[in-house]
Amino acid sequence: MYSLELSADKINRGNEEDFSAYSISPKFSTKDINTYVKYQKIIYDKNIDEDKNFEKIQFFTKINLFENMNYYTNIYRNINDLRVDIDKYTIGNGIGINLFYNITEDNKINLNYQFDYSKYKYSNLFFNSKRKDESHLIDLSLMHDFDKTSILNISTSYYKNNSNQDAYVYDEKIISLKYLKAFSL
Repeated sequence: MYSLELSADKINRGNEEDFSAYSISPKFSTKDINTYVKYQKIIYDKNIDEDKNFEKIQFFTKINLFENMNYYTNIYRNINDLRVDIDKYTIGNGIGINLFYNITEDNKINLNYQFDYSKYKYSNLFFNSKRKDESHLIDLSLMHDFDKTSILNISTSYYKNNSNQDAYVYDEKIISLKYLKAFSL
């Protein structure tokens, strides 16, 4: 199945560096594999942080290992050369567990946990090391199928990032609204 996803996320870090993320993502998926390319724009809420705004491209592939367990890999490329405090290339691997419950034929609840391990390409001169992160995501979402080709997803998430570099240890609360439109070629 081919689809196109539009997404708007509100991220609250609790330290006055809240931001929004907007993305568009063409996707291809089968029963066992899901892959996509995502363009994402990050916009900080406060005008004083607008120089932190950036864009990135993500390549993602997920393989279903078992009915409710999958393995995935990410490659990120930040495309804003003005920011020197973020690594331009990131490779991440992780494992996720999904539990679905059908409320009705058109409405389902999804509880998702993901563990991700990311390595960064370049050494940070301030920390004198290459950054390595471990992150945990817990996500609860409600999905509504308008028909076989249109899905609305509303979710709330908690994200915790641990890093070998103290500046990148943080947690976030996220509220997301996504619309997915599937089509055949």
